[in-house]
Amino acid sequence: MVQARGRARAEESTYIVVAPSGSGVLEREIVNDFREKMMYKAIHCVQNMKPEAYAHKILELQLQSIMEKKMKTKRNIAKQCKDNPSIITFLCKNCNVLACSGKDIYVIEKMHHVNMTTEFKKLYVVTENKTLQKKFADYQTNGEIICKCGQAWGTMMVHKGLDLPCLKIRNFVVGFKNNSSKKQYKKWVELPITFPDLDYSEYCLPSDED
Repeated sequence: MVQARGRARAEESTYIVVAPSGSGVLEREIVNDFREKMMYKAIHCVQNMKPEAYAHKILELQLQSIMEKKMKTKRNIAKQCKDNPSIITFLCKNCNVLACSGKDIYVIEKMHHVNMTTEFKKLYVVTENKTLQKKFADYQTNGEIICKCGQAWGTMMVHKGLDLPCLKIRNFVVGFKNNSSKKQYKKWVELPITFPDLDYSEYCLPSDED
């Protein structure tokens, strides 16, 4: 409507739209007319706003835009990471040493996150902690795994006869390779990524000496 009005510049002028039946031109003109009326109504409303209210509204819209961008970034990260654990890394939250990659993490019973790699075992020591020594129906904890800087990383658990270093995500800083951002989480469920289940057959096969 506004564009068409440019062809009829005189005030209160009229113009005629000629279009085939069913082309949708009439419907678009009706929508454009409605939008034009809303535009002028909005302009009038803004022009009559008090300076304080105008400044507050601008700030509100800016904050809303920032939050929308953050949420969009978060959704993009979740989409990228869900099926690709290797895109993240775990750093000690105290000394910032690289502990492991997300591709090294496996899950037991949808809750315990463990790392069985030889490289990871070289980075921590196991200490006795009687307050952590608990026995449950399917597993038990025998101590604490600690970074060489002294930062606790998690617990050493025994499950189906295997000693498994179980990581607590709150003890790490999570890095995202694609956008170089880092973040801390309190619970694994907060991390937008899916880790594979641990395959016990890879660790329980009999050795040649048996």
